[in-house]
Order: sequence, then C-alpha cells, then structure tokens
Amino acid sequence: MAMTQLTHLVRSLTGILQKTQFMASAVIEPRCDIHTTGPSLTGRYTGRKVVEKPKEYTTRPLRMVQTGGRGEDGRVAIPRCGGGHKRNFRWVDFQRDRLIQPGRIQMVERIEKIMYDPCRSARIALTACGEDKRYLVATDDMEEGNIITTIKEIPKLPVRPNPGDCYQLGALPIGAIVCCIEKFAGHGAMICRSAGTSAQILRKVDGRCVFRLPSKQEISVSQECMATAGRVSNMKHQDVVVGKAGRNRWYGIRPHSGLWHRKTGVHGRKLRFKRLVTFNEPRSPGQTTQKLTI
Repeated sequence: MAMTQLTHLVRSLTGILQKTQFMASAVIEPRCDIHTTGPSLTGRYTGRKVVEKPKEYTTRPLRMVQTGGRGEDGRVAIPRCGGGHKRNFRWVDFQRDRLIQPGRIQMVERIEKIMYDPCRSARIALTACGEDKRYLVATDDMEEGNIITTIKEIPKLPVRPNPGDCYQLGALPIGAIVCCIEKFAGHGAMICRSAGTSAQILRKVDGRCVFRLPSKQEISVSQECMATAGRVSNMKHQDVVVGKAGRNRWYGIRPHSGLWHRKTGVHGRKLRFKRLVTFNEPRSPGQTTQKLTI
C-alpha cells in the first residue's frame, strides 16, 4: 500500500515538473484571424462578415458572407448584429504607392468613375494606370476624368498639394488638410478613412510629423508616411436621419433586448483634458510571449 502511494506521488511530482518547464519556455504565436477556405482563396473573419479574397488584387466585387454576429464556434460574439441586405465587397487599395515602378518616385492615374460602396460610408473611385485598375477612397473634390498623382519623395521645400494627390507627410506644408494617412510607412492608410474626416498638419520635429484629428487628438508619425491631400468624400453622411427602426435592420443592426440597462459614469458630466501626443512606432517582428495558467 505504501509502495503504491509512493509511486503515485513520484508520478505527480514528475508531471508538475514537466508543466513548470513548459511554462518557463512557452512562446505562443499571436492568434491569426485568417483561415483557408479553398485552394486559392483565403477568408478573413471580422465578426460581422467573412470576405473571400484572392491572392492577387482584383476590382471585381467579392462575395461577402454575413455571420449574424456569430463567432467561429457558432455562439454570439457581437450582439445587435444580424440580417440586412446582401452586399458585395469592393477591395479598396489603401497603399497608394503600391503601383510605383522600381526606380521611379511618382505615378499618374486617371479617375474612371466615382462609385457608391455599400460596405463603407465614403465614396470610392475607380482609377486606371495603364492596364492596372484599382479602387481608392475618393476625396471631396474628385471628379470623373481627373488626373491624380502619387509622389514618394520629400523635397527641400514643401509642395503645394492638389486635392486627391498623395504625398509623404514630410513634403506637405504645415497647416495642410490631409486624409487617408498611414500609421506606419508602407503599411497602407489607417487614419481618416471614413466619410467627411480629415486631419491638419501642425508641426514637424526630428523626422516626425504631428497632425491633429477632428477629436483634437494629436498623433506623431514618421515623415515618410503617405497621406492624401483633401477631405474624404460624402461630407453629409453625418446629417443622414435614419427615420425608422426598419432602416437599421436594412443595415444589419438589430434592436436592443428591451430590458432596463443601468447607466454608467460615461453618461455623466466629465472634465475633458487636452490629450497628449500619441507616438506610433512599428512593432519589431517576432513572437509574442504569453503566460500560461495550468
């Protein structure tokens, strides 16, 4: 009897020791929301919809599957989400300098058409450069037939930007109004992409550019980040009146449960202090170390 208990105790201690060694050296890759849906297609799970994107860029409308707010396990992940009209996804290219040929610093495109996009609040523009076509976020002053330029160079003197043209932030003058701003150089536009939004360049310090958002927040990014001159199109989007509950159902927004919900402190009076400047630096490539609890 004593020998059996001693054997179980040794086995338990051995298991605990192995788990402790595993926790000390555990390196877990961050979870990726991209999963393969076919031999040549990849799906992107966003909680509300799944878009099947091909490996190469295309301007054809892509099939978009609505999830009804359910996650990958079939349970509700996002409340108040479900239903709505069926929509196709237009692949908007947020990296303006992607088509610039090696050895050159600029490219010229012609606006073929200004279109309505059901998946975003802003209008999109179909542009052509030779045989290459792509969708871009349209600015307020864009018209069909206009010529837009993308320049990837910082001259000694600031340039006079034309609406719709794309420059590096270091090439624009102080006080310029820009939109579709990159957070990290070469990663594509991430800031001021919705309808009617824009930012204003305030100052340039030590190779960085500080601009102010409509919320009075100041953000500092590298001067090599690309930005489009002007404001995003569809300025009257915020003035649209829904009018009835059925219109929200068309958008895929479900009503509240109808139960009484206690209000929190966010609804009360508050003192708003001036926000500090936000510095954005790209993360170094590598794995993310997480702590495991057994």
